Amino acid sequence: ADFESLWSGYSLVFFEGNGYGLSQDLGSAGSCLEDFQLMPFMQCSSSDVCRHGVRTDKSFWLAVDTETDYTIKPMVNIDIIKPHISRCNVCVGTKYVLARHSFTAVAPRLPS
Repeated sequence: ADFESLWSGYSLVFFEGNGYGLSQDLGSAGSCLEDFQLMPFMQCSSSDVCRHGVRTDKSFWLAVDTETDYTIKPMVNIDIIKPHISRCNVCVGTKYVLARHSFTAVAPRLPS
């Protein structure tokens, strides 16, 4: 089957918000987010005011397969963190939508 890319993004594994956790099936489109954000969720009030990542929420992302250097300082800038997050590609074929994860900083190719 010929596959077409719907989008590429970053590999989300699990997130926790407001005391609830949700894991992502790495074969589903929900595990591939177009934008990398440390807090990929919002909280909206009844007065239609929305804030991004305001609680003690957590997100867990698939890392690239590289050696870890424990001598470096903690990463505090999102642009420094992004190269360490696995990339993904959501593809659609004749019957299926699937997500592919590369375990590298480059989005994977479409299946043949």
